[in-house]
This record gives sequence, C-alpha cells and structure tokens, in this order.
Amino acid sequence: MNDNLVEFREYAEKYEKICKGFEEQIEAEILTFDEVREKKEIMNKKLEKLVLKVHTYSIKQMTGKDNRWCTTVKKEGKERKIIKKNTYEEIIDYLIDFYKVKEEKKAITLRTMYPVWIKYKSKCTKKSSTIRRIEGDWKKYYVNDPIVDIPLERMTKSQITEWLNQRIIKDGVTNRKAFYNLVTIFKNIFIYCYDEELIQENTYLRATYRKDLLDDYTKPEDETQVFTKDELEKIIELAYKKFKENVRQTSYLGVALLFQTGLRVGELVALRSSDYDKKKKILHVSQGETRTYFRNEKGELQYEGSVVGDPKKMASVRDIPLTEEACGIIDLLIKTNNTNEQSDEDFLFVYNNNRIKGNAVLKRLYALCDELEIDRRSTHKIRKTTLSNMLDVCIKQDIADISAIRAVAGHVDESTLLKNYLFSTRKDEMPELISTALTSKSWKHLETFGNNF
Repeated sequence: MNDNLVEFREYAEKYEKICKGFEEQIEAEILTFDEVREKKEIMNKKLEKLVLKVHTYSIKQMTGKDNRWCTTVKKEGKERKIIKKNTYEEIIDYLIDFYKVKEEKKAITLRTMYPVWIKYKSKCTKKSSTIRRIEGDWKKYYVNDPIVDIPLERMTKSQITEWLNQRIIKDGVTNRKAFYNLVTIFKNIFIYCYDEELIQENTYLRATYRKDLLDDYTKPEDETQVFTKDELEKIIELAYKKFKENVRQTSYLGVALLFQTGLRVGELVALRSSDYDKKKKILHVSQGETRTYFRNEKGELQYEGSVVGDPKKMASVRDIPLTEEACGIIDLLIKTNNTNEQSDEDFLFVYNNNRIKGNAVLKRLYALCDELEIDRRSTHKIRKTTLSNMLDVCIKQDIADISAIRAVAGHVDESTLLKNYLFSTRKDEMPELISTALTSKSWKHLETFGNNF
C-alpha cells in the first residue's frame, strides 16, 4: 500500500468521525448549520486533493452527445473499469468511496497458500517426481477437506491433531514413509507462512499423532525387486536377438547395458560417445534425463517432455569400470549409429536422429518380459539386480568394504545401498551359499570356541 493511499484513508476515517461529531454539536447548539457547512467544504477540498493524489487515471468530460464525466478505476487482480457520472463532483464522490473501502485481506489458509508454497517448492527441488507426488497428495487428502479453508491463525492444535490421526485411522495411511509424505504439505505451509511472517505462531509444531500405529520400514520380497539369474540371462539373450532382427532398435541394447552397469535408466539415455573411454574401459556418467512439466490453465501439472541435464547429487557424477561385454555393447552402438547414419548431439541411444527416451527402454523391457512370460519389473529393478549381484560377490569373497559398489551406484553413503539394493537373485542356491559362507576365512575365529560354542 503506497503512502498516498494510507494518508487518504487515515484522513477519510478522521473525516467520518468529525462529521458524526458535527451532528452532536448541532443538537447541542454548539455549532450552526452554516458553520458546519463551511467546515465540511474545507474538509471536502482536502479530501478531494488527497484522493486525486491516489487516483492515477485522468478525469475528463466526454464530447458529443454523451458529455458526462468519466475516469477509470482498477482493483488489484481485477480488470479496469470505466466510470461515468453526470458531474465532476459525482466522480470525486465515487472515487472517495472507491478508495476509502479497504480491500479485504485474503485469508491465510492451506487452500490460499498451497499455490504459493508449491511454486516456491518447485524452485527448491530438481525432483519433478517430488512435485508430482505432492500434487497427488493434495488432490487425494486435502482439496476437498474442510480444514483447508480454516485460517491458519485460527487453527487449533486439537484440529490439526484430529486431522493427522484421521489420516492414519480413517484413511489407513499407516506406512511411515507414506504418512510423512502426505503431511509434507501441512507441515511446510505452516513453516513457510511463519518464516514469511504471515502468521504469528506455527501451531503445527504443537500437534501430535498416533506414531504407535505407523508401520516401520519392511523390506519387500526379493521376487518383486530383482530378476533371478535365470531370468536375466533369458532377457539379455532375447534382447540381442530382437536387436539383430531390427538393428535400428538400439533400445534393446539399452536393456542389456543396464544389466552390465547398474545405471539409472535416465543416466543410460543421457550417455554420449564421448563419455566412453575404450582404452581404460571406463564410462563417465555426468548427466541424466529429467521429465519436465507445466501447469495448464486450470493449474494442473501436465507432462511436457524430457531433457538431459545435471544430476540431482554430485555422487551421481562418477566413472564406472566396464566389463568386456559392456564395452562390446557400446562399440556395437557406435558402429550401428554410424552405419545407419543416426546422430543427435553425440548421444549413444538414437532413433530417427532423435535421442531415445528412458520410457522407450522401459517399454522394450516390458515387451521382453511378456514374451518370456516373466513378471514385469521396471528398469530400476535391473539396477537393483545388478547392484545386488555386486554385493553378492563381495559376500562370497569376504570383502567387507563396499565403497567401490557405492561409487558405481552413485550413492552418497553405503546405508542407501544396503537398505534398498541388497536382495537375493539366487534364492534356490541359498543353502549352498550359506554353507560356503560359514566355512570361509571370516568365520574361522568361531573354531576357537570349540565345544563350548
């Protein structure tokens, strides 16, 4: 609000109080009607002067048949409106009333602040998947709930606590991670509004919920997360066969290369010929594919396309040692692209002179699984399979240091690797593997216990 408007409204408020006082003074015969009229004229001139300092549009009399006075007014967030009055004085009276009315302060609620906060959140994260997840939670748990229209300043601890517990008890959101994800909106809008000094207190911090009803993390079954040794051999064999039948479909080779490297599919389709060092048998990973979105006229998030850009974390920039087979796949890709005269900014995976998208490799994998009558699993499950196999080798060879695998995976620390990528791809061989592990050198110290063990 500018200083001129503040000065005008302060005087307008004072003007109304004085005018009310005039009525009492006339009744008490302190002032006469003529004296009041003179005082009002002086005050009216000052009020006119102040309102004209606020009003930036011109006031003029029209020409022709319609010779009324006119001007333009505009409220914030609304279109301009032309005002026509018979006299100049009526225009001034209208403007005084127009600017005297204070615009109602927009209530600070979850609904009014969500568009502001999600825009801020979008600038703070590179993960488009995070924004999509938040959008989904907003539509599912918030948008039709009465709590989103309660002003944050009036929202009580008990209201928030009840809402949180309803999500656990009524909606059955007992998975700890899922619950924390859905309350992200509630928690962070309060934090944002408090930090921006839009509210005086962050009431959310005082709310509680039934933590005892939330489930701890449970590791999913191996069969749903990785391909068995037999399955991956069949998939790779069929992928080569399909490629030979149509050498333009290099995405089949992408499936094979994923099994050899443990790359994320977004990293795979962002590879360029220049990332490959044939002599050192090294693949330099420095970029990844990112899905892009835009908001339509309704404010909904819609998929726009994909671009290649910098990775989410610096740990994702790494050099990966290649097997002979991996080198052979890359050599075959480069040779095929040259033979077919396919190119797009030096990308390895190209079709019709356009970079192949990660979704195309996923579709090839699904097609291979369907033909082999293997349960569909995503390209990320290939990554889990490859990293699990690397960890399996470490276990068999008594290698405790898995930092090299962490580096190949592009993880910040080993805990991520062990929590999310340690699955068995050879369950049928478990008895033999356990027996081998128990007789290995790392277990020799148990012999010192003798018969007392």
